[in-house]
Amino acid sequence: MQNILFTLILSVIYASTLPGVAHAVPPVAVLQPSAETTIMLEDGDIADDPAIWHREGQDGGGRILGTNKVNGLFVYDTAGNTVAHLKVGMVNNVDLVEISGANINLAVASNDGVNGISLFSLNQMSGEVTHMGDHPVGKTEPYGICLGIRDGGYVSAVTYKDGTIQIWEIPANFDEASAYPEKPARIFKIGGKIEGCVIDREGKELFVGQEEYGVWMFDLTGDKSGPIEVVRITSENEIVGDIEGLTLYEPEEGQQYLILSSQGSDMYYVLEKAPDYRICYRFKLAGNTNLQPEIDKVTHTDGIAVTYLPVMPDYPEGLFVAQDDKNEGVSGRIQNYKIIGWPKIAEGISQAGVCQ
Repeated sequence: MQNILFTLILSVIYASTLPGVAHAVPPVAVLQPSAETTIMLEDGDIADDPAIWHREGQDGGGRILGTNKVNGLFVYDTAGNTVAHLKVGMVNNVDLVEISGANINLAVASNDGVNGISLFSLNQMSGEVTHMGDHPVGKTEPYGICLGIRDGGYVSAVTYKDGTIQIWEIPANFDEASAYPEKPARIFKIGGKIEGCVIDREGKELFVGQEEYGVWMFDLTGDKSGPIEVVRITSENEIVGDIEGLTLYEPEEGQQYLILSSQGSDMYYVLEKAPDYRICYRFKLAGNTNLQPEIDKVTHTDGIAVTYLPVMPDYPEGLFVAQDDKNEGVSGRIQNYKIIGWPKIAEGISQAGVCQ
């Protein structure tokens, strides 16, 4: 399969951008998480990226997957308790998709230790996560990863610190290693470090975060020649680099949103998923002293994840998960993931009134 390499100079002169309209940035809301996961045992920059598995039809079994950069993949229940630990090495980012009615679904992680994509099967009935193996990517230090569904199979993007983006087509029979392509279907290259990425539910649009510049959208169908600028870091919108996690809220009906983590300001931005990508809402996650034990505030977030699907038993209307850089009250830099129900965010979006 022929690689197509696009070298793209990221500036308003050479990249396709939407005309856009200047909008007032909504004030910063302060929300409180409702739960947190078990802390990582290692000191340092260890936790990175979550993914949410709602497990269709399993009322008591929603799961959250979270990466540990030196010690593999953790699986949590909706209360944040660890239910499994897969010691698969240096996984950085993780993503998954669920096909309605499927008994087995797929999760992928970028794995520095093997310079490849680690593949996991998700058993809807048992809730078991199984490491199926690793697929080499032909390049060192895969950084970010995201997964989508397209043409009866899967499409995955792998991002790199040098600005490379590989597009891999994963077959529907993903449990058969012999079915995997030897090379990526396409390769994009842009300037600057890229980690966070997300693919829309139709497998047509890829959003990537250029950490010190902004967010770009690529057309995966090949109908457009270059990336579209979604949002850039400016003093007016108060986004502060790095732009890290990206996630999409995509219900079948109703408003859809792109959410990004503004790492330098400990903030999350909710953008309308439609031209011209208006900023609908922005919020921080403060500590929650109403719970016992208390939950500390969230700072310097890397990865994020959201779903509109019910994740039972605690989140029948969906949830949002964010990596937390440091847990207060614990010696050292000890990290984990914080959880908040989607209705709290949805209420804030409605009250802001920007994208109604």
